[in-house]
Amino acid sequence: MKKEIIIGSKIETNKSFKPVDENEVEIKLEEKNITGTVISKHLGLYTIMFEKEYPFTHYLMDSSFKEPVFCWLSEKEFNVVAEPEIKDTQNKEIVSYFISKKYELLTKTPSEIKVAKTDFTSLERNAKSIERDMNNYVNRLKSISLKIKRLENKLSFSELDTDAIVNQTEKLLDNPKIQDLKIVNAADNSEVIVLTTKDLYFVDYERDYPTFNLGAYKIVFREDCEGNPIVRAFNFKKSFKNGDYSHPCVAGDGSLCLGANIKERISILLDKYKILQAASLLIDFLEEPNYGTPYIDAREFALAQEINSSLDTNVVDFFFGSIRPSNWNTKRYNNEGAKISGKFTGSVLSEKEREEKLAALDSEEKIINAAEEFEKLIK
Repeated sequence: MKKEIIIGSKIETNKSFKPVDENEVEIKLEEKNITGTVISKHLGLYTIMFEKEYPFTHYLMDSSFKEPVFCWLSEKEFNVVAEPEIKDTQNKEIVSYFISKKYELLTKTPSEIKVAKTDFTSLERNAKSIERDMNNYVNRLKSISLKIKRLENKLSFSELDTDAIVNQTEKLLDNPKIQDLKIVNAADNSEVIVLTTKDLYFVDYERDYPTFNLGAYKIVFREDCEGNPIVRAFNFKKSFKNGDYSHPCVAGDGSLCLGANIKERISILLDKYKILQAASLLIDFLEEPNYGTPYIDAREFALAQEINSSLDTNVVDFFFGSIRPSNWNTKRYNNEGAKISGKFTGSVLSEKEREEKLAALDSEEKIINAAEEFEKLIK
């Protein structure tokens, strides 16, 4: 049985080829062998990316590759010289997804920048001659200018490092707080990244708050129609008041109150497809109590109740709608609230109290034990 060629493999070829762009003339290679990377496979042909400056000739000129060049080759037209070391099938799927997104970025972003710059120039020209509705023109100019800057930033981080992608995927799945990572097809046929966490725990070392189990989350990464990253988080174990909130800073529809600074940092990481760093930052955010202005006080969410909704197969269905479990028990909420009334003031701890709390909760095991003690307290 013929061995499958893995996306991300390094290949070598001495065949002349025609680039993916149909308007390009066939390139005749000057060197005996050149190396490239397998980006994708479709209908028996492999998309290959050549990154280095190789000399070539065609009927108009002699030149060399000044930027990445893409072509389609059949399996007979190249030899595999190195394969990425990928642990298992799930990792292989995720690595292939990230590589394909890098390929899209490299091929689509330059033309998007060109279109955006043309739009900007056109609007700028019209804005000078049209006084009415000037504010609208100015706002659109600003919007397109920001889009150009963002696209250029994306392109500046678009190098394709297969080893780095494989390493990122394996580190992501080795994170002790992450259960799994899947690529799911949404209703509009777009691909969505769904990251499942294990149980996360709320710990506040600065204020007098309880340590408790937040639940576990499905964190969904996807892009809007313009390629801007969108993030949602769904708690599939606990909710507050029939799904109004699934975290002190997460609404029932999964939208997160991130704050300007962390939102910008996550957007930049997602633009670079650095999912490992973005996921770690989001998990830290969910467990980090310094939320500024949350949707609800953490002492309220400490009384969140278990839900009976399953998000294992249909998490994408909740992307634009709230989870509304029907098993909220108001009597239980009131009884549990009465048991902790006056016990946690939310006040800022003294330096000595902070040090004592840090010492008492300096490991994951101690944090879990403290959360279990809180559960016993309210039962």
